[in-house]
Parts: sequence; C-alpha cells; structure tokens
Amino acid sequence: MGYKQELKRQYSTLQMFAIAFSIMGLVPSIASTIAFSLPAGPAGMVWSDLASAMPTAGGLYWWTHYFAGDKYKNPLSFLIGYTNTLGLIGGICSVDCISILTPWE
Repeated sequence: MGYKQELKRQYSTLQMFAIAFSIMGLVPSIASTIAFSLPAGPAGMVWSDLASAMPTAGGLYWWTHYFAGDKYKNPLSFLIGYTNTLGLIGGICSVDCISILTPWE
C-alpha cells in the first residue's frame, strides 16, 4: 500500500505471558460485577455499563452528582471523589509496603 510497516510483531515469552495473564482477569471481573446490574434488567444493564465506562478521572463524582438528590449532590460528590483519591493513595502505599517487606530472594 506504499507505507512502511512499523508495528513489531515479535514478542518474547514473558511479554506473551503478561498479555495472557492480564486478559485472564477480565472474566472474573465481569462475573463479579454483573450481579449488580443483572436485577435491573436489560435497560439497567446498559445504563450501568455505560456509567462504569466513564473515565476514572471525574466519572465517579460526576455520576454521583447526576443521580443524587438535589440536597445531597455536592456533599456526596465531594465524599465520593476524595474517598476514591484516598483509596488510590492507599493502594499505592500498600503495594510499596508489600514490595519492601516481602523477601523476594
């Protein structure tokens, strides 16, 4: 077609294992979250999946603000946003702590 191929299609065994291992996590994650949207029926499943597809940067508190009652929109959005931030910080700290304390040798 007149252009040079730039995508490398040579992967090492470790790279193939990493791709396969990351894909294996999809089935349990879908199975664990479908129980929340299944009782809502087809329309509820569509809206639930669309809501969860929003990006993490702002998706949580945007949807909280959208669906919450008028009285609770701002406090709940604030609470959800900062709870998510604290959870992400806690996750990073726990991974760092485990990597320091776990003897790998």
